Amino acid sequence: MHAARTRQPRRAFTMTELMIAVAVLLVVIVATGKIFGTASRVTAVGAGSADVMQEAAAIERQLRQDFARLSEAGFFAIQQQAVPNNIHILAGNGGALINPSLPANTIVRADQLVFFMNGTNGVQTHRIGEGAFHKAQSMESRVYYGHAFQLEFANEFNTPQQVATDPAPDAEILPWTVGAVDTVETRFVSVSEGNVFGQNGGGQIDGTQPEARQWLLARQPVMLADDDTGADDADSKTAYLVTGLVGNEFRGGVTTARSIFRNYAGIETPQIRDGRLDAAATTMSEIRDALTITAGDDWFTIRGLIGGEVMYYPRAERFPPGPHRVDQALTNHVIAAGCSSFIVEWTYADGVGDTPARFGTFREGARILKDDQIVVEQPWFGLPNEERNVGSFKAWQELDRVFNDSLDSIDPDNVENGFILGGRQVYQAFFGFNSTEPLDPLTGSTWDTDDTGVAYTPWPTAIRITMTLHDAATNLEQGRQFQFVINLPKRNK
Repeated sequence: MHAARTRQPRRAFTMTELMIAVAVLLVVIVATGKIFGTASRVTAVGAGSADVMQEAAAIERQLRQDFARLSEAGFFAIQQQAVPNNIHILAGNGGALINPSLPANTIVRADQLVFFMNGTNGVQTHRIGEGAFHKAQSMESRVYYGHAFQLEFANEFNTPQQVATDPAPDAEILPWTVGAVDTVETRFVSVSEGNVFGQNGGGQIDGTQPEARQWLLARQPVMLADDDTGADDADSKTAYLVTGLVGNEFRGGVTTARSIFRNYAGIETPQIRDGRLDAAATTMSEIRDALTITAGDDWFTIRGLIGGEVMYYPRAERFPPGPHRVDQALTNHVIAAGCSSFIVEWTYADGVGDTPARFGTFREGARILKDDQIVVEQPWFGLPNEERNVGSFKAWQELDRVFNDSLDSIDPDNVENGFILGGRQVYQAFFGFNSTEPLDPLTGSTWDTDDTGVAYTPWPTAIRITMTLHDAATNLEQGRQFQFVINLPKRNK
């Protein structure tokens, strides 16, 4: 017989051992949470990086395609806007930082680029007619690249009254605006009903813009089309290719803005700025005539008109405020849903503007080579920034004179302009209609400074784009910066 086994009593854990076990468990839980949190964060950052890389590639591809069709008949305009991140604090209006992820003394850039291109271009926004009627096309377009403002608190299109909420024609809304803005109710009706784009007072709404990481980057192409000889304020200028009358309504046409200008022929024409239309009843020749006739062939006045009437921020929306096609159109020209910085800089190749000896005395254009033909780093022109090797063309030309005592063919004052406005620094580089004739062919001399209508403004050789993009969820807190250089097509001369 076997002796019965005696069960040993189970030893109880001491309080110290229990506390140690709990502590270890807590450490494991925290560590596991951190591991999963880190993994989730890495996944989110990776997805955000992939999104912005796709956006950047698409933007670069579109810019290159547009520049390949660059029209020499129009003008080429760059406006740089350097805004202090704490501009609202400096202004004493109690606003927050424009970009909360950057230091208060950072400069935020919201540059703009406007040019014209050739080639077939159609419309994407609403038409007068619907259904099977065709969309119009044109061989000329105005193209804008830059930030857009948003009015997310504006009412949606009111179908029974056929009105939409837009900024007042004289309201200036910037991507960093804070506070109330005046609005109007714009009527979108057919030509047969008359008073197309008629407006009534709409009161005020909160026009405070989102922080910079949620700024929209826009590519806004506008088809230039005009098929009648009516007066500039005629309602016929609001419809293109009308095919006929159905009942008392014109059908088959494309709704067009009266002009690309904010004011045209004494008429307020903010429709392109308002972002709902992408066709305008001003052809390239009409735009050129409007500038030269109004300005009396004075290039500095022409340049002022371009800056004041063309270089505006358009409206765009991340989501349409309503289901009507008039509201849906506000999303069409958005190419990046989060762009906290957009910088456009330009440069000349060595020798641009050199005047052949057959004109008489040789006059030197842009000189990138210095003393003893030493090659230097390619300069870029715009708001000065030593780290980026950027400065004004005028400063570069003055530096060149230290090494080369020769007559110049390009007057920087004809190309560049700069000023302080509303707490921000603005730099403009506008290139006009004379890009190939450095000298008066009748005299062989430079154009008289009193005759600035034909001021010599050779177009840039290349453009450099630098932009900071963010994913929709702002997983990339600082965003990701992209930079690329695009050569402009060579001029005819």
